[in-house]
Amino acid sequence: MIEYTCSLEEIDSGSISLVGGKAANLGELTRAKLPVPHAFCINTRAYQRLIEVNSLHAPILGALAGLDYDDPVEIDRRAKIIRDMIIAADTPADIVNAIRDAYGQLESELGNEVLVSVRSSATAEDLPGMSFAGQQDTFLNIHGVENVLHHVKRCWASLWTDRAISYRHRQGFKHEDVLLAVVVQEMFPSEVAGVMFTANPVTSNTGEMFLNTSWGLGEAIVAGKVNPDQYILDKGSLAIQDKQLNEKLVMTVRQEGGQGSVDVEVPVELRSIETLADGKIKELSEIGLRIEEHYGFPQDIEWGYSNGRFAVLQSREITAADIDFREGLEAWQTPKAMAELTDERWVWSRGLSDEWFTGPSTPYFYSGVGPLLARLKLIALKQTDITEFAGYSSEHYLDMPTTRWYGARAYYNTYFEKEWMRIFIPPFARDDVALSPFPEEEREEIRNMPFDWFRFFRILLRLEFTHPRYSLLGSTHHYYEEMENCVRRADAVWADFDMESASVREIFATVARANKGSIHEDNTALTFNVYLYVVPQGLAKLCELWCEDKGAEIYSRLIAGLQTPTGEQNIAVWELSRKIKDSPVLMELMEKDNPEDILASLEDSEDGRRFKEELDVFLKAYGHRGADERDPIHFRWSQKPAKIFPSLKALLPLSEEDSPAVIEQRLHERMLRTKEECLGKIRKQPFGSLKAAFFKWYLELTQDYCYYRDWERFHNDKNAQRPRAMLMAIAAKFIQRGLITDEEDVFFLSSHEVFAADDGKMTVKEIEIRVRARRRVYERYTLRTPPKYIRGWEAFDDGQVDDGQGLRGVAASSGMVTGRARVCRSLDEVSKVEKGDILITVATDPAWTTVYSIIGGVVVETGGVTAHAVMISREYGLPCVANLSQACDLIPDGQIITVDGSNGRVLIHEDE
Repeated sequence: MIEYTCSLEEIDSGSISLVGGKAANLGELTRAKLPVPHAFCINTRAYQRLIEVNSLHAPILGALAGLDYDDPVEIDRRAKIIRDMIIAADTPADIVNAIRDAYGQLESELGNEVLVSVRSSATAEDLPGMSFAGQQDTFLNIHGVENVLHHVKRCWASLWTDRAISYRHRQGFKHEDVLLAVVVQEMFPSEVAGVMFTANPVTSNTGEMFLNTSWGLGEAIVAGKVNPDQYILDKGSLAIQDKQLNEKLVMTVRQEGGQGSVDVEVPVELRSIETLADGKIKELSEIGLRIEEHYGFPQDIEWGYSNGRFAVLQSREITAADIDFREGLEAWQTPKAMAELTDERWVWSRGLSDEWFTGPSTPYFYSGVGPLLARLKLIALKQTDITEFAGYSSEHYLDMPTTRWYGARAYYNTYFEKEWMRIFIPPFARDDVALSPFPEEEREEIRNMPFDWFRFFRILLRLEFTHPRYSLLGSTHHYYEEMENCVRRADAVWADFDMESASVREIFATVARANKGSIHEDNTALTFNVYLYVVPQGLAKLCELWCEDKGAEIYSRLIAGLQTPTGEQNIAVWELSRKIKDSPVLMELMEKDNPEDILASLEDSEDGRRFKEELDVFLKAYGHRGADERDPIHFRWSQKPAKIFPSLKALLPLSEEDSPAVIEQRLHERMLRTKEECLGKIRKQPFGSLKAAFFKWYLELTQDYCYYRDWERFHNDKNAQRPRAMLMAIAAKFIQRGLITDEEDVFFLSSHEVFAADDGKMTVKEIEIRVRARRRVYERYTLRTPPKYIRGWEAFDDGQVDDGQGLRGVAASSGMVTGRARVCRSLDEVSKVEKGDILITVATDPAWTTVYSIIGGVVVETGGVTAHAVMISREYGLPCVANLSQACDLIPDGQIITVDGSNGRVLIHEDE
């Protein structure tokens, strides 16, 4: 005999497929001895039988066929058709009898006058990581079994509301895969009710609790009909940190003498007074902590209060906030730095990491790069013999928090960067791009900070004599030699190492052995933090003073055409595209939408097999490159060769005059001509011969640093391809041991947590919760860019982007161009770019460089002085506007726009 009902004591969080998320959570809370009102559940088998007996499956899917999900009126019309089918259907007698029996049992326990709520519980509702709450209906204050039967059917029908249909489609759920159960629960007569979050949902601060309270039933709060009282508590002590008593005008109460609920005015004398005494707030919070401890994750809890006791009406994971257990990612910080991460003295900026990395970072990547970036600053300070910085002595530099995790990004402490700029960055180098990581209201102050030239030159001279390896004139040459040695040493160490048979500890020990003796990090400390800021801007200043270069056009020409490793890579990509263009067979293959299908089809023809051989040669030389730079969650071309095809597709329509080799040669020849023109003009000035000699020397120094920036990325990527293989080997071991279920889960643990998991110091549940929470945050910020700044727990951005004169970003590369905007959020979309288009994206890295030979200009949401988009735009002479927040959302794809790279403006033209 099929069972259609069950009690809460019979179910738990593992019963979702049978009773839905809401009921499963109530069962779990009941088993945990929390104060949950009596209830029974009508399981999903009942809904399935209703649909089956009445032959509704095909008509429901038929009603949805061809539905335009962008048409809300049509969604509502079809949703009503489906609901009417279900309401009109006959409920099978065995289901009716099961509900009558369960309701009779409830009456025997609570009395014949019991009032109940009838709540929907969908199998895609209140799931870990999902937020389907409110998509189906709830009915309050129901009395009598006949009324219960009627409202159960209305709950079943509510699986097909317009909002539920739209939400499932948006979340990628198949309609036929989602089932509905119903909870019939004792109606708790709440005098006061509300919502409690065991982490602050506004700031994502897991050290705080956040409570809303108001009079009557909780529906007025959930529906947003009342302005409730608000409490913020310290989770450790449960002390109330902030209390806001608001005027509560409306409350939801039971309909006297009838079914359902009604909204009424709150009596005047109750409107402005607190609904719960402080002692009761603490008692409620203690219940919240018990629930969080039981689930192991911050909870969103609905509760009621009546006659001196609390009832828990629902609990689910907080999904809207960025809960990602970030304390586990900051384990490398000193205790003092850790304690001060949220101190409101500091303003944290995303801007500096935008220069180094493209898009969101995984927790594993941050746990390595966070300490690296802090260490580079420390190394630079020690190399320059600075014994006190920003109030910290040299022995305690690491006690100052310099890097912080937020929104799947590494944020930098702007106070530290401001002090750094005061000592190391002269005023001429504090241009808009260099200042873009700082809040807008601080930039002018920083631009005008006094600068000690004597101290600066004394530091540079001392380095030349005492540490030439790290000096302005010596760092690049030492780095070229050291980096190549580093790559060779690492290759030799890993050559005979078997990751599959090695333990996790042995793998990490081999990483340390491969890096032993390398000092290339020491070489980069001052290069990236000082020289790359100062040297190019020094040339720009010389061009302005001695060559009358007001718009940086001469400067841009002088640093172009340097024939870098990435330039050579682009030529190799172009040559691959020519192989395709010369073959009708390959051209036909490139019409496939899926790059993996193109790769798989190469074996089906002689031309394809020959191209595959050419591709293999290319991958041996350049397979360590790929999009999204160094985070190991992203494939290198050697690991996923199909990733190269979108770039190849974009090149196919172009002629030979668009070849990167032709463009590189043209830029190189223009650079040489511009150089001679500048030297000729300077020689005619007072002290011309001396100035020309200095200009020539300084130009070569600047070009060397610009070449170095590309060379460093190219060779560092050779080492960057190895961590993915290493982590995949660790993931395989963890899957075998049952610690994780997906190989990419390992990217969402910090390096410390990987060790802890391997040593058995983390439970499977702890691992699963952290991975799920962090993956959710990572995916959220893959689709959108997080706020640029944080102070304490509050996030904020710069001011208005559109000031009436166009969208306002930062002038990054001079010039003006009008063309069609092509919005590409990822490199996978680059095949739609055509010659002359203006690229709109979040940021670019070397894998994007090929497209720069096609486009007419660039707009990026992020980026600073050393960002790829900024440097490559200047090299190619393309107008570029950087740091235009939300550019991918604000600029419509295909719209005609004008990019003014000299003034940092983007004008969107009206459609004619």
